[in-house]
Amino acid sequence: MKSLDEILAYCNEQAFDLNFTYAKKWKTDGSNRTLVGFLPIYFPREIVHAINGMAVGVMGAGDHKQIIKGDAYYQSYICHLPRGIIEMALDHSMDTFDGFIFPAICDCVRNLSGMFKLAKKGKFQRYFDYPQNFDMAIGGVFYNQELHKIIDDVYKVNGVKMTTENLNHSIKLYNKNRRLIEEIYAIRQEFPWRLSAVDTYKIIRAGLSITVEEHNKILEDVVELIMVENGEPMDNIRVVINGSFCEQPPLGLIKSIEMAGCYIVDDDFMLGSRWIEGDVEEDTNDPLGAL
Repeated sequence: MKSLDEILAYCNEQAFDLNFTYAKKWKTDGSNRTLVGFLPIYFPREIVHAINGMAVGVMGAGDHKQIIKGDAYYQSYICHLPRGIIEMALDHSMDTFDGFIFPAICDCVRNLSGMFKLAKKGKFQRYFDYPQNFDMAIGGVFYNQELHKIIDDVYKVNGVKMTTENLNHSIKLYNKNRRLIEEIYAIRQEFPWRLSAVDTYKIIRAGLSITVEEHNKILEDVVELIMVENGEPMDNIRVVINGSFCEQPPLGLIKSIEMAGCYIVDDDFMLGSRWIEGDVEEDTNDPLGAL
């Protein structure tokens, strides 16, 4: 097992690599592999994983890239996320990606999907709507159809068909991923000095840029490392940060809150990774229905 410092250094490197070096290498290391970028809100990554793909979170440029060309596509008062992502696309950072998913976050993201299509970024660009009606006979049918559209998009790229066995396997991996993330949060809520909010953020964000198999191993190691006492508890107040949604805060902001004397014990960061409460049903004859 690596030390916590080694894990954090690796996660920091992966989380903020705007060139997606890891994902590009993963694609070239195997046959019929497909890279699918998705914007930062919940997306059922299981369906991409089950058909020999890797769903990569595109979290924007943050404070790691100056926005120049992106400002020609959006008004200056539009939030930083879409402007940063179009900047990355125009800089050819994501040319290796086979397709992009634009979850229904806002009208700006809807427009961004059109911009990617006009710029011919990826072999497909899918604006991904979620059901507003939770009746399985209405919203459930609609959602199932939307998932099938993405499965068909990927199939047209790599020719890999979805199977019940593969999707059940992927669901198990992502259930484990969410359980481990929640376990880390549970430990931090009781012992927040063992792992800072900044370090937690790096660990969770790295999981959107690497395979779920590797991220699960990292999370298991982190859980084991923070189960034992380390550091000294301080007389800090415990706070919860809500409202960030898709736009990610600069690390400096999270660090400033901690240095001001706060333990951030829960948050909305990386909301897509924690959207589902509990497990998706495993080993079913209809795993897509379970999702």
